[in-house]
Amino acid sequence: MTVILRAHALSARTTQLRFIVRGTRGSYIKYGVDPQEDQLKVITTPESIFEDGYGKEPESSWGVLETVREDNTTFDRMT
Repeated sequence: MTVILRAHALSARTTQLRFIVRGTRGSYIKYGVDPQEDQLKVITTPESIFEDGYGKEPESSWGVLETVREDNTTFDRMT
């Protein structure tokens, strides 16, 4: 297995890329900020993380999984 980690502090993109996981049969791409970051700034007690809604993000913020089918020419895209 080969793992390459890279980090960039600055980007000129309007929609900030959060991370990419690449494999031999597909990739997962995530944009935006994890909702837990802002939620952690305003919680009143550590037990607040067990409340409904903590860590959940709207479907519009979900990442995208792209996979290659067995024919090696067709891609499936799932959000």
